[in-house]
Amino acid sequence: MHNKNLPVPYHQQDRAYYCGAACAQMVLGSINAGIQDQFELYANINAQSKEDGGIWYAGPDGLEWALNEWRPLGFNKSFKYHASATEDQVSRKVIWTIEDYDVAPLALVLGWLHWVVVAGYFASTSPASGSDISYAIDAFLIKDPWPPAPTPPPPPQHSQTDPCGTGGKRGHANHHVAYHQWQSTYMTGVPSDTWGGKFVAVGSPDPPPKAPGERRALAPRASGEGLLPGGRAAEMARDALAEHGLFEHDDFRAALRDTVPGEPVLVERLDRSGRHYYIVPMGHDADELSAAVSLDARSGTYLQTVAVPERGIPNHLATLASDHVLERLRDEWIELAEPLGHVRLRDNLFCIYPILVWKPCRESLSPFYPFRMIAVGEHRVYVRSDWRVFTQLDSRPRGI
Repeated sequence: MHNKNLPVPYHQQDRAYYCGAACAQMVLGSINAGIQDQFELYANINAQSKEDGGIWYAGPDGLEWALNEWRPLGFNKSFKYHASATEDQVSRKVIWTIEDYDVAPLALVLGWLHWVVVAGYFASTSPASGSDISYAIDAFLIKDPWPPAPTPPPPPQHSQTDPCGTGGKRGHANHHVAYHQWQSTYMTGVPSDTWGGKFVAVGSPDPPPKAPGERRALAPRASGEGLLPGGRAAEMARDALAEHGLFEHDDFRAALRDTVPGEPVLVERLDRSGRHYYIVPMGHDADELSAAVSLDARSGTYLQTVAVPERGIPNHLATLASDHVLERLRDEWIELAEPLGHVRLRDNLFCIYPILVWKPCRESLSPFYPFRMIAVGEHRVYVRSDWRVFTQLDSRPRGI
């Protein structure tokens, strides 16, 4: 198995809609352009995002312009966005940018919601050219700027040694994403309008391959309606980490050292009927979170792993247990969208869904930040795993 991982300085996004600016900041930093200010980057990216009537927060055209505008003097490579007809084409375009350019590309994921930096990949072998379709893709390494830094200081927020640069306590700097998870959850294509039905990335200007390549077969889903027992999921999570070599990988070794699986958390996909996955926390004990592993809840198929840069933070997934929700929110007034007013969580007058839920949305751009869902009459209340409370999940924004 061949893999390549580029050194990309990590930075969280400074605002909830600054993912494109944060990704551009990371890539520009990796090519010695210094640390550009996210506020200025966002203003220019947004101004140059002109397709679809300028309704993108950070469009492919705006990011292409910004990376070319801010690249350092003497850097003789250019950037170009690609809207490919298939996921396979754009995924191989991403890999070729890493392999040939030695530059991390940007990928538009979760439909049209979000941008991430792809810092590395695992494949059967390295591609021989931009048109090589002979190799099988195994996984991608991504740096995700979400969630936003909780309380960013006034500009400039970033330096080479700031806490954000190491991922901070909430930043999820390093993700290892299995290829089938990349296909089914991340690189799913733009729903409509200018790039409708296309798969988008910003990388080298070479065209993507024209034919589909070899694809690693997806693991079969388990038959029947039953879900894996939690204990079995915990065992399979540790086995998956070993199989993919993450205990020895530079980006995951420190986070996984001396850890044991905690109690798996079951999550239902609200946007995919009948789809469930487990999150298995990894830490020194049940109260600590150093990393987390995601598995399909029926088949046990490995999906992805995230490393928490600072060890020893509390296991925020455990705090979403129903009794914690009751303790924290009992008798709270929760504001609904205007003009609906407020609802109050009174004993015996609301219902807590028995498992956690998630879908790609503005309120959570990571499968590792699910929600506890509460029904209050006809209303829904969503408590995120960091205890932010929402009354709707919005999947409409583009490029946040």
